[in-house]
Amino acid sequence: MKKKYFALLLLLPFLTLNKSTLAYAASATKTSPTPQKTTLSPKMAAFNHCNHYIKKLYLNKFTFEFPERPKGVYQNKTNFIINASAKVIIGPNDFINRGYICRIRYLFKNNYKRIDNINSWSIIGVSGLEESFITIDD
Repeated sequence: MKKKYFALLLLLPFLTLNKSTLAYAASATKTSPTPQKTTLSPKMAAFNHCNHYIKKLYLNKFTFEFPERPKGVYQNKTNFIINASAKVIIGPNDFINRGYICRIRYLFKNNYKRIDNINSWSIIGVSGLEESFITIDD
């Protein structure tokens, strides 16, 4: 009988320590009440703004679906060249995939605090999505 109590006596500190460790871990992983602002990289911001520009450019003619990431983004200081593809939806069952190149410039040198603002960017040009290229080949 004494051996059982002795084993329980040895087990008691371990159980107490285990519960206090779990309580500390749970309190340490709680999120702060203010939501964290996600930071967008300048390259991804340039890609998103190019996609927004393309949607506005062909607003009444075509519908576009863009991938989450471009094929490539090339940056030289504040100039960006986006190489990507888009699914051009022409009708209910008609769509084609077309690649495009978008050249865009960030207007505020190396201060990337305003990359989310569309007015902080200037589109230089888009190629590959001209109406003559968006045709369904029979």
